[in-house]
Amino acid sequence: MPFEAAFELAGLLDQRGDAAGAIAEYRQTLKLEPAHGPALSQLLFALRRGAEWHDMAQFERALIEGVGRGQAHLSPFVLLAQPSTRAAQRQCAESFASGLAGPPLRSARTLSEGRLRIGYLAGDCGVHATAF
Repeated sequence: MPFEAAFELAGLLDQRGDAAGAIAEYRQTLKLEPAHGPALSQLLFALRRGAEWHDMAQFERALIEGVGRGQAHLSPFVLLAQPSTRAAQRQCAESFASGLAGPPLRSARTLSEGRLRIGYLAGDCGVHATAF
């Protein structure tokens, strides 16, 4: 089975509440693709959630080492749950965020042309301080 399929299966098992099956598939993903950041992150999260401590240290070391190497897609939220430095947390967060966002949007016109118009859109359906 390709590592992508093992990872997707792990996610489905996790959603269905089969923690043991999900953990097994996250492990399988890492056997097939040791540098798969999302699988490592999800495995550590699942191990902590299930209080399975017996081999967690090796995966925690792999996470710290991956952050040091700048490995992509390692979850900064999973890193926060273990001892790490502020520099490692920042490096992990920056690496994680760089894979999510594209380049910043640029306006076609400069701000010095006429009046500045500002729009506001709230996702809370009108239950906001500016709605009253």
